[in-house]
Amino acid sequence: MVKRLKRFFDFASLMSIGVWALSAAPQPIRPSPLSIGSGAPVVQAVTLDGEPFDLSSPPGRVFLTFFSTTCHWSEAELPYLADFARARQDVTVIAVNYSRESADAVKAYMAEHDMPYTVLLDPNGDVTRAYQVGVTPTSFVIEGGRVRFTRQGGGPNLSVEKLSLWADYGN
Repeated sequence: MVKRLKRFFDFASLMSIGVWALSAAPQPIRPSPLSIGSGAPVVQAVTLDGEPFDLSSPPGRVFLTFFSTTCHWSEAELPYLADFARARQDVTVIAVNYSRESADAVKAYMAEHDMPYTVLLDPNGDVTRAYQVGVTPTSFVIEGGRVRFTRQGGGPNLSVEKLSLWADYGN
């Protein structure tokens, strides 16, 4: 009888733990990027020439994207981003290298790919942390010091029209 009672309490304890675990709010594996309406973080990136670049209040409308030279989705996005940068002169396109590679490695990557926009480095990860980026590509539209649009991850259905829609705060 004591053995049965012990088994019952062990089972009840496990069930209680299971119910508690299932009822707890799930925690994201990756951080979520800044949400729409958030203020643009006060943070500096670095140009490929090693000069500081203030990202805290970029002028006009900015399409800010985080990329990695080793990310398939970042690479797939590049031709569309280049065409978008040429087509939408009213939007400043800025790309931040997420992978903390050297300026020479990023310059070599740029030479292989068409990137007619500002490319910045994030050597200490300050910009990446400030924007809460956990995956590439992650993009933001910033205007008036506020995040107006955000998108995390890439996909095969990208186009200049879709990037333009996002830049105009669409989804």
